[in-house]
Amino acid sequence: MIILMGIRDEELIQKLICLPSHSPLQDMVKTCKSFEATKSATSDIHAIPNQLCAVSAYQKKKKGQYRPNPSPPISTPRVSCQFCARRHDSGKCPAANSICNNCGRHSHWARTSKCPATSIQCRFCNRMGHYEKCGLQDLRVAARVDPSYTRLLDCVSSGFPSNRNDLHSTLLPFWKIRDNLSIDGELVLYGARVVVPAVLHRRTLSRLHDSHRGVESMMRRAKQTVFWPGIDSDITSTVHACESCQMFQPSQQQEPLMCDDNSTWPFESASDDFFTISGKSFLVIADRLSGWPVLVPCKGDTTALNTIRFFCRYFREVGVPLRLQTDGGP
Repeated sequence: MIILMGIRDEELIQKLICLPSHSPLQDMVKTCKSFEATKSATSDIHAIPNQLCAVSAYQKKKKGQYRPNPSPPISTPRVSCQFCARRHDSGKCPAANSICNNCGRHSHWARTSKCPATSIQCRFCNRMGHYEKCGLQDLRVAARVDPSYTRLLDCVSSGFPSNRNDLHSTLLPFWKIRDNLSIDGELVLYGARVVVPAVLHRRTLSRLHDSHRGVESMMRRAKQTVFWPGIDSDITSTVHACESCQMFQPSQQQEPLMCDDNSTWPFESASDDFFTISGKSFLVIADRLSGWPVLVPCKGDTTALNTIRFFCRYFREVGVPLRLQTDGGP
């Protein structure tokens, strides 16, 4: 009873009353300690919700302090492109399929480090950064301001006079080729070649001569594109006045190879010539398709009458060829 009078918790008093009356003091102390431990655990379980949320937020914040930061995504650095002078990803250059306006080459834009005309000075406008240009628009503009070209255009459109003396003096060089002249808009054509106005002769020669390939090469380029009376002599004078061409051209230039038409059947084309061996003369006739030779002994008689007799016999045997090539006789 003395112990029960000092306890305020009624639940603990009920537990102690339920103990046997002859229970020792140690069992009563153990029951009190067990009750206090159980009550303390129960109070923690039924704590206020706000306190539980604060503890949870604190734990999360404490764990986040030790979490490593995610690494940024790896990307290819953008560098300034030499072909377009812009920054872009690798393989995405906008100038890949472009044509430069200053040099006429592909895969770069004008005024970039890849343009070969960046350090070139135009000889006609004295500006830097582009090659000399002579396009159709320049030809049309020059044709309008050239009085002799205007007379030629009117003469070709209306027809040349019947008498050569009635022609203007500046148009006399066109008299022999008047039947081959035609008109395409504001330009005069000689066959498929454009007749260049006189004010553009020097510029055109400069463009034909830009590769320093010699007279024959310049003439071949000119025969495909441009024409004016005396263009061949102007090309020759231009090459002879060039020190680089005179220094590096070969002393004996090789003539262009002339190819014959290919034969389609035997003895369509034949070649013949005389030769002498051991004092005896022979006429050899060879088929150009198969290379089959026909050897005719001449017995020292290579006159025209005997040669005609040899060929008549040959034509009776194999037929008359379409082309017969000789060197002009013995």
